[in-house]
Amino acid sequence: MNKQENQKTILLVEDEALIAVIGKQTLNKHDYNAILASSGEKAIEILRTTPDIDLILMDINLGKGMNGIEAAEIILREKDIPILFLSSYTQAEVVEKTERITSYGYVTKDSGEMVLIASIKMAFKLFEAHRELKEREKALRESEDLYRTLTEQSHDGIFIYRENHFLYVNDRMAEIFGYPKEELLSMDFWDLVHPDCRDYVLDIAQRRARGEAAPNTYEAAVTAKDGNVKHLEFAVSAVVYSGSYAAIGSLRDITERKEAEEALRESEERFRSLLQNVPSIAVQGYRLDGITTYWNQASEQFYGYTSQEAIGQNLLDLIIPPEMREDVEESMEQMGRTHLPIPSSELFLIRKDGSRIAVFSHHALVQTLGQPQELFCIDIDLTKRMEAEEKIKSLLAEKELLLREVHHRIKNNMNVIMSLFSLQSSTQKDPSVISSLEDARNRIQTMMVLYDKLYRSADFREISTKEYLTSLVDEIVMHFPNWGSIDIETEIDDFALDAKTLSPMGIILNELLTNAMKHAFPPETFETKDVVRGTWDERNRGADGSGHK
Repeated sequence: MNKQENQKTILLVEDEALIAVIGKQTLNKHDYNAILASSGEKAIEILRTTPDIDLILMDINLGKGMNGIEAAEIILREKDIPILFLSSYTQAEVVEKTERITSYGYVTKDSGEMVLIASIKMAFKLFEAHRELKEREKALRESEDLYRTLTEQSHDGIFIYRENHFLYVNDRMAEIFGYPKEELLSMDFWDLVHPDCRDYVLDIAQRRARGEAAPNTYEAAVTAKDGNVKHLEFAVSAVVYSGSYAAIGSLRDITERKEAEEALRESEERFRSLLQNVPSIAVQGYRLDGITTYWNQASEQFYGYTSQEAIGQNLLDLIIPPEMREDVEESMEQMGRTHLPIPSSELFLIRKDGSRIAVFSHHALVQTLGQPQELFCIDIDLTKRMEAEEKIKSLLAEKELLLREVHHRIKNNMNVIMSLFSLQSSTQKDPSVISSLEDARNRIQTMMVLYDKLYRSADFREISTKEYLTSLVDEIVMHFPNWGSIDIETEIDDFALDAKTLSPMGIILNELLTNAMKHAFPPETFETKDVVRGTWDERNRGADGSGHK
């Protein structure tokens, strides 16, 4: 018959064919799927090829081959399966022998159908109970193995103690204290706690023993074997261990952290003390919500609030003008989110009396271990600098006004001199005298052009050679009556020279052009335009090509 879902399969091992057939019919009748094996060897073979057999009904006497007990021993070495012996033997020694192999029962063949079926059901229950027990034992072993692995490999010390004596310590615990594990197990817990912390730790233990509220985690100092003091963080709770209550705990070495915290605290105290006495730099510390946490003496002088008045108040309410408040709040939020400082800037902030003070303000974000972020505002008073700048601006404006006036007077004086030369020239009859007066006038004109260019230049020490010489050429040529009949082309590189060099250069150019305008063109040539061509460099280059004349 085909095996139905959840139908148990039983291997019936019986060498008597008629008994085997009747047994199979009986098993099928009670909804078991029965498979027959006529010998122990056949039973082993079937079991190896048919994995879904749930129980074996094993006859003891199986003829010439191995008997049922021998077959059962081999089978059980290969597979954990319930075996129910079915035999005609009733001798006590036979029954005892089967019980040494398996504990699922022994049924005589003449016990009847109901006894057989009941024995099969009991064997299944025993097997299920045995399997559950084995699974629990396996889970327990795995849990114990995991627990031991975790405790032994933990970076924290782990211990169990009762009545102040250790019942268990892991390797890390021994490493922290510097004692061998065996020595720790023989020690009193209180011998390890530092004397300064014993009352505190004892109070916690007594409160916990009385069922009162007590911290499960606390810090305490201990003394290691080498005499060094270590700071530990304890976490302790009550458990049932070996039938009675005990304390299980873990401890973590926080010595380096405590030393770092102490160093940080000392550093912060030095930092705050240093800033407190800086006379000309106002420093305010405040949280991201604006609440002031620090206010040095310079801040008292700058803004008029004492530290007692300022600390605990919102910085925005103390010194930030209303028109700046929204921007400052946004900058504070952005600084806390991005950790990027607010850009330094010059600001006008409010004093206690309502007046404004000009400061250069810089911000820094400080993160202290275990504390919320703090912003520090460092302000420098710009009042004196701005007063000095205003004074400098006033002096510069006064100097500029004076310079314009001097320039105007100098140009007027030069124009007066040139006018005097022109006036004197117009009264002369002698051509040589007239020419000399005109030459003198032109030389003064050369100096006046240079002076005017210097005044208008951004740099009083140097001016553009091209700009100066081009203007000078135009000024010189225009004083001759024939200037309209002559074209002047200038090609001068644009480079800067100092006034000391340009002054004689201008006079030389004046002499050259003046001579050219006087003597190069006969009067009859002015009926057509003659052109004086060539660059300044070409007109002034020597015969040897050196550029010197």
